[in-house]
Amino acid sequence: DMNNNAVAYNTTSDARLKTIVRPSRTGLSTLRKIQVRDFYFTRDPGRHVRQGFIAQQLHEVYPEAVSEGGVDPTTNPWGIDYGRMTPLLVKAVQELAARVEALEREKVAAQRVR
Repeated sequence: DMNNNAVAYNTTSDARLKTIVRPSRTGLSTLRKIQVRDFYFTRDPGRHVRQGFIAQQLHEVYPEAVSEGGVDPTTNPWGIDYGRMTPLLVKAVQELAARVEALEREKVAAQRVR
C-alpha cells in the first residue's frame, strides 16, 4: 500500500552496462574514517537532534556519496546520497565477518591442541 509519502529508489546496476568489474578496494578501513555526528539543523526551532554525516567531512573520505554544493548553503547546499553508502557498508560487514570466522577457527584449533 503506497501513500503520497512513499518514494521508490532504483539505481541502474545491470552487469551488461559495466566493464572492468573487480572486488572493491574500499571497505572497513574507509568506513572507520567516517565520522557519525549528532546535530540539529540551524533552521529547526525545536532543535531536534539528528544523526548523520557532515557532507564536507564525508567528501574527504568517500566522495562517491557526496554532491558538492555552492557558495550559499541555503540555495545550493552540499548533499549526501545515503544509498551510495550501502556498498561500503556491505563490504565492511563482509570484512568483519571474515575476521570473526578466522578468529573462531583459531579458537577451535587452539582448543584441539589442549
